[in-house]
Amino acid sequence: MNAIGIKATVLDVHTIKPLDRETIASVLAKTKVAITYEDHNIIGGLYSAISEVNANSAGARVVPMGIKDVFAESGKPDDLLAKYGMDVGDLVSEARALVEWKKSR
Repeated sequence: MNAIGIKATVLDVHTIKPLDRETIASVLAKTKVAITYEDHNIIGGLYSAISEVNANSAGARVVPMGIKDVFAESGKPDDLLAKYGMDVGDLVSEARALVEWKKSR
């Protein structure tokens, strides 16, 4: 547990093909919530792959963080992360919201 009270498991999904479905399903079944974080479009990427595994096994709540079906711009990385709702503050907000959602279940 860290200073803000969120206990997290970080799973580095370094490839979509092949996808380690067993590990992903195991983590989703244990945590019941997940945030996918990818620095490109969420459609057809990590979020889609995790959602497919989730639909077939775990039944967790999965929230995507990434580019939401728009043409992305070029720019300074920190500016782009802020523009697309992907900076550290946004990630912490999503995590807190998931923790609260999970507590309410």
